[in-house]
Amino acid sequence: MAKTIVVSGASRGIGFCIAQRHIQKGDSVHIIARTQTEQVINLAKENANAFLYQGDVSDTQKLAPALSQIKAAAAHIDILYNVAAVFFEEDRKGLAELDIDRIPEMVNTNACGALRVLKGLAPIIDEHTAIINVSSEAACIGTTEEVALYSYTMSKAALNIATKVYHNEHGKKRNAVVVCPGWVRTDMGGPTADLAPEYSAGKLIELAENLDKQDPSGLFFKYDGRLLPW
Repeated sequence: MAKTIVVSGASRGIGFCIAQRHIQKGDSVHIIARTQTEQVINLAKENANAFLYQGDVSDTQKLAPALSQIKAAAAHIDILYNVAAVFFEEDRKGLAELDIDRIPEMVNTNACGALRVLKGLAPIIDEHTAIINVSSEAACIGTTEEVALYSYTMSKAALNIATKVYHNEHGKKRNAVVVCPGWVRTDMGGPTADLAPEYSAGKLIELAENLDKQDPSGLFFKYDGRLLPW
């Protein structure tokens, strides 16, 4: 049976591959993109089951029209992927070159963005909706080996705790998890990363479609289904 899918941050990389794969599966896919690349525009034009919306998860007012249109078009969401994120290249260089005043900008997009989507689409989200918030293993406080990436890891750690609190608020009425997609060959991950975005996207879809079979005590997963520590 065809599912209703929502993907934020699907103009390129993992988000695009997730949207593309679900479209190929025959699902109805609603795509939220701040920057509409040629590939995502063509994806929507060429597939009757793809719907593209202009939306910026970092700004409530700029996101609202997309969410309103999705609520008007869909009665229920089967899977919601919060993928949208930003990354600053200077963050790779450590504290000496970090613009600390820009950290809130990354947290706003990478953590608060997911909350904006969840809040805005609340009327069509229920206990049967699988919510996949894309995070990073680098944000595991107990195990991270990062020596830079202050902004990025802080933003993803914020997303992790936001997901935990969201889960606590709704109890068993929400199936929300955070997932590390692995080190992926995207604009953010770079060309030497381990995984192709198509592979990572496929594993995230597999996890989302089988979320009800996972350990119910687990909220933080690797793309291959392994539980991660906070």
